[in-house]
Amino acid sequence: MHDLSGLGEEIINNVVSTLVLEKIRSWLKDDPKPLKRMPIKDFMDGVSKKGWDPENLDLLSFMAKLRQSALDGEVTLWGKPYKQTNLLGCNQYEPLIQIPQEEWEHLPLDALHLYYVKDNTETLIPSKDYLGEKYQDIYIDGKALKWLKKGKH
Repeated sequence: MHDLSGLGEEIINNVVSTLVLEKIRSWLKDDPKPLKRMPIKDFMDGVSKKGWDPENLDLLSFMAKLRQSALDGEVTLWGKPYKQTNLLGCNQYEPLIQIPQEEWEHLPLDALHLYYVKDNTETLIPSKDYLGEKYQDIYIDGKALKWLKKGKH
């Protein structure tokens, strides 16, 4: 008889490794099956990988066009409802919720809260009057990379 005790664990490890590699290949090759969502920080960092120079890009115009695309339903964004607290990471276990398309008529996007941050957990979408924050830890639809590539900017 053969010892099969570790076979199940080995199969699971191989399956997980294969899935991770497929996602990485998808990201690198612009596979037609994009990631469902990605951190907005990664998207903004990826702007330069798509041939844009973020330092010379008119970020205000870019953000306005991204916001319009969210309002038009071309891209989707998710975030965690902002909870005011001094404890960093206090809502790390909160679920991401899809930001309703109709909210983009009033919600602003700005580079200070999305591009000039160190970590995605610091990304914010302010309230429409800029007096507070509405969402934090922002994610964007993986198809936004195709939006960027198509020149809808």
